[in-house]
Amino acid sequence: MAKIKQHFVIIAFISVIFIFSSFCIFVYTSMKPTLISEMGTVGDSFGVLNCLFSGLGFCGLVYTIHSQQKQMSLQSEEHDKREEENRKLIEIQNAQLDFQRNESEYQEKVSRSLFNLENATHAYAEAQTLLDDGNNDRVTWIRAARMLKIAKKLADDISIENHKNILEVRQMKIRQYFRILLTNKSPAFFYGVKNVQSLELASWDSVEPGNEDGINWSNGNRRIPETAIRAVWEAAQWPKDYSDPLFELFSEQEKEDLFTVYRKLSNFIKFNEKFEKMRKAENHLD
Repeated sequence: MAKIKQHFVIIAFISVIFIFSSFCIFVYTSMKPTLISEMGTVGDSFGVLNCLFSGLGFCGLVYTIHSQQKQMSLQSEEHDKREEENRKLIEIQNAQLDFQRNESEYQEKVSRSLFNLENATHAYAEAQTLLDDGNNDRVTWIRAARMLKIAKKLADDISIENHKNILEVRQMKIRQYFRILLTNKSPAFFYGVKNVQSLELASWDSVEPGNEDGINWSNGNRRIPETAIRAVWEAAQWPKDYSDPLFELFSEQEKEDLFTVYRKLSNFIKFNEKFEKMRKAENHLD
C-alpha cells in the first residue's frame, strides 16, 4: 500500500510538471510576445492554470481526507478484530481454567469420598469383630458402638454415587449381622453378667462389686448402656429414604419367553397371578 501511494505521488508530480510546461509552451508559441506589455498578457493567461492547479489541489485534499478516513476505518476495524480475537482467547483460557479447576475439585471430591468409603467399611468391620464372639462385656460394647457411630458419620459424608452403591452392598450384610445379634440375645444378656438366669438376678448381679477377667467392678456397673445398644440397633436399620431396586414385574413378552425356556417358573408365575386374584376376591367377599 505504501509503495502504491509513493508511485501515485511521483506520477502526480510528473503530471503537474508536464501540464505546466506544456501550457507554457502553448501560450508562448500562440502569443509570441515581443513587448513587455504583451508579456503581462502572457502572465495573465496563467490564471487559468492557477485555477486548474487550485482545483487539483482541492481534489487532492478531498482525496487525502477520504484516504485518511478510510485508513482510520481500517485501523478501527483491525483494532476491533484484535479485540475480538483477544476476547475469544480470554474466553478459551477462562474455559480451560474452569475445566481444570472443576476437574481438580472433582478429583478431590472423589478422593475424599473414597477415603470415607474405605474407612467407614473398616470401622463397621472392626465393630463387628469386637462383638463377633457373642460377648456382653460393657467396655467392648461401648467401643463397638463408638466405632459404629464413626462409621455412620463417614458413610454420611460419601458423595460419589458409585461409592454409595458399593457401601450399600456391604451394609446389607452388616445390617443382617447386627439384626441377628440383637434378636438372638436374652433380655438378661444386656446386664453384662456371666451365667445369666433371669432379668431380676442379672440386674442385681450387674451392680455387685467384683473382679472379672482382670477388671475390678468396684462400682458395680456391668450393664451395657442403652446408648451403646441403640448404636448397634441403628446399624441394623434400613435408611428411611431407602429406594428398593426391586420394583419390576415380568412383562407379558417376558412371560412368554419364560414358558419357552423356564417352563416350571412360568407355571408358578401364571398360577400365582390366579391365586392372588382368588385371594383378593375372597377378602372382598369377607
